[in-house]
Amino acid sequence: MSEPKPVVVRMPADLHEAIKVKAAAEERSMAQAIRHALRLYTDGLLPAPGQPTPAS
Repeated sequence: MSEPKPVVVRMPADLHEAIKVKAAAEERSMAQAIRHALRLYTDGLLPAPGQPTPAS
């Protein structure tokens, strides 16, 4: 795996808090939770914003 690149992402305070709470409940860091969500998105397992959810 290549060296991780730092990225600054601005988000609404309520989204930040929701990620913080969810990550803590899953015993993950916020960075791990965000990387996981982005990986699902780039692998096509999460829809693009405004697109319907893929069928399960």
